[in-house]
Amino acid sequence: MGRIEARLQELGLVLPAPMDPPGNFELVTVHAGIAYVAGHAPIDGSAVLVEGAVGREVTVDEGYRAARLTGLSILASLKWALGDLERVTKWLRAVGYVQSAPGFHDNAKVVNGFSDLIVEIWGDVGRHARSAPGQGPSPLNVSRTRPMSAFEDLDAIPPQLLAGGYLARAVHGERLTLAVVEVEAGAELPEHQHDNEQFGIVIEGSVVFRVGDEMRTLGRGGIWRIPSGSPHAVIGGEAGVSASSLAVSVDASGVKQGGEHPTLEECSESSRELPAFRWRSGICVYCRDTRDSRRGSRRNGVGVAEFTSRLAVSADVPALTVVMDAAIAELQRAYLDNAEIASSRAIMGIDTQLIDDGTYFVVESSDGEIAGCGGWSRRATLYGGNQTPGRNSKLLDPTVDPARVRAMYTNPAYARRGVGRLILSLCEAAAAAEGFTLLELMSTLSGEPLYTAYGFRPLERLEDATGGAAVPLVRMEKPVNSSLLG
Repeated sequence: MGRIEARLQELGLVLPAPMDPPGNFELVTVHAGIAYVAGHAPIDGSAVLVEGAVGREVTVDEGYRAARLTGLSILASLKWALGDLERVTKWLRAVGYVQSAPGFHDNAKVVNGFSDLIVEIWGDVGRHARSAPGQGPSPLNVSRTRPMSAFEDLDAIPPQLLAGGYLARAVHGERLTLAVVEVEAGAELPEHQHDNEQFGIVIEGSVVFRVGDEMRTLGRGGIWRIPSGSPHAVIGGEAGVSASSLAVSVDASGVKQGGEHPTLEECSESSRELPAFRWRSGICVYCRDTRDSRRGSRRNGVGVAEFTSRLAVSADVPALTVVMDAAIAELQRAYLDNAEIASSRAIMGIDTQLIDDGTYFVVESSDGEIAGCGGWSRRATLYGGNQTPGRNSKLLDPTVDPARVRAMYTNPAYARRGVGRLILSLCEAAAAAEGFTLLELMSTLSGEPLYTAYGFRPLERLEDATGGAAVPLVRMEKPVNSSLLG
């Protein structure tokens, strides 16, 4: 019996039957080592245990109990999804929506029922950031639940790497797909076509479209309309591009009659052959195919790789060290001379504290090769490896201190393919989940263009001669995207 199961038994707690989701969604999804839990309520299977509004039909004490029962319902879903609650190593953030009567202001006291339960079971690692807004009538008339909304926040959707240098977030409706796409400078999507018309607008930066024999560069505010069946290619401009794209699903209704998605064989030929328009999860942006997509393919002689991400473990250290050594040696040559590169090894390299803290990510190619690595930290050390002097393991205060972005390295074989941006987005989301509102990092000259494109700004330029020759560095910061904060 594991420690968590033993603790549940010691407290006399019995998990209810997992809740039946009241819609077409998952109760728990896992991405990059983080479990995202859908809205829950005080429910045992399909039986509602507490109903009514707190402050009217339900007292504060009864609301506290409802929140505690909701916590047990969440644990039942986690156990069903993960197989073992021992896999939950840290609680990050909770949002408890309280169905409350007008004038009721003790929502926090109600949601304490959930927080107290988690800390009783997990101890200090159960302590989490939290908010407890009130709301009006809720689904199933339960006293505590998460709201069901008709709205989506694109920045809160985990990004997907569609192809080399192409990162996107998308929302699929019944008839349309809306995506915000970020393209690295110079990244090219080979010529392809869609069965349906496509519109888009440039938000920031610039992009080059080649439609037939016509080439056109679009800057901020530029709009494109690609007719159905028109071959075209896309190239990121000098500073990359952020753009919004709108497309129609393959069939007029977005899904087949009976609610089934089209199979892979029923997708358009262009969509089937171009994995850039399929999500890693197997959902095709344009044909919405639900089958698992192929993890890599070739079109017109251009390799297109898809990437997955996970948290690093101690067994990764030898392979990570190889990637870091290659990145230090090869990717800095345009910025540093040989003496400076050799000196930089004293202030770069593996920091196993990040792995131990569960804040270091690995991005892998379809064949399992490490394409890049990087992480963030809730500790004071700003940069350096295990061997670097002056390290400080003091824990930061999210209310006043910026989280650190640490040890970012890209395998030279996968440079300029969106790996760095993907890792940054994972770090930002994870830091936001722990309540940090600001990010800070120490950049090399070779990394500065990536961080600038992501939204970091320089604070100071300095040199570090720990390894002998002075190595130029740039301290940079960026506010956490407000949409990621509760």
